[in-house]
Amino acid sequence: MQMAGRSEERGYGFWLFVAFVIIVFLLPPVTSERGFVWGPETGELVSRILAFAAFRYTEIAIGIRILTVALLVSLIRYGGKAGRPFSAFVAGNYILIAFLQSMAIIENYGLSIILSNLLIFIFIGVVWAKEALRPKSDFTFERLPWWRYWPIPLAFLAYWFPADIYGRPDFNPLYLLTSDYGVAFCLTTPAIVTILTLIYPRVNMKVLSATCYAGLLYGILNVAFGIITPQAWWTSGILHIPLLTISIWGLALPRIAKHCTF
Repeated sequence: MQMAGRSEERGYGFWLFVAFVIIVFLLPPVTSERGFVWGPETGELVSRILAFAAFRYTEIAIGIRILTVALLVSLIRYGGKAGRPFSAFVAGNYILIAFLQSMAIIENYGLSIILSNLLIFIFIGVVWAKEALRPKSDFTFERLPWWRYWPIPLAFLAYWFPADIYGRPDFNPLYLLTSDYGVAFCLTTPAIVTILTLIYPRVNMKVLSATCYAGLLYGILNVAFGIITPQAWWTSGILHIPLLTISIWGLALPRIAKHCTF
C-alpha cells in the first residue's frame, strides 16, 4: 500500500509539472488596455512586470523575514507543534507573492497581469493551506548525515540575493535584510524546499512535489535566460541556481533514499 501511495504521488507530480508548463507557455499576460498580449511583445511585457515589482516591497520583505526567522526558531524548538503555523504562514506568503510579483501598472498597457505566475503561485499557496488544515508533515528536526545539509548555503545565497539594482554582483550585507526574499517566488522557494528536505521522509509528498516542480520550472527558465542574455548572467543565471538545484534535490530524494542511509 505504501509503494502504491508513493507511485500515485510521483504520477501526481509529473502531471502537475506538465500542467505548469502548459500554463506558462500557453497562457499569455492580460492587460486592461490591450487584453491578452500574444507574440513578440509577451516576453517584454513579462520582463517589465517583474522589473516593476523588484525592490518595490522592501518593508513587506523585511516583515516576512522577521516572521520567517521567528517561525524557524519555533520549528527548531517545538518541532511538530509549530508545523501548522509554519504551513499557514508559507501558504499566505505564496498567495501574497502571487499578487505582488504578477501585477503591475505598465505604461501603454495599464494594469498588467502575468496570469501564469498568478495561477501557479496561488495553487502552491492552496497546497500549503491544505497542509496547514490537515497536517501530514512532521517538522521535527533530527540529526542527519552531513551530506543532507548541502542545500543550506545555496538557500542562504538566494535569501541574500547579493545583486544591486542593475543586476551586478554586490555582496552588501544589508541585502540580508532588504532583498526580495518573501516577495519573490524564486528567492523564497529555496529556503522553503530546504526545510522540507531536512524533515524528509516525514513530509507531505504532495506539498514537496508541487513546490519543487514549480521551482524546477522557474529555475530552468531563469537559468536558461541568464545563459542566453549576457546582462542577466548573475541575477537570472547564477543566483537562480539555488532554486533549480534545490528543487531537483527535493524531487530526487525519494529515489536517493532507496540507495542511501538517511
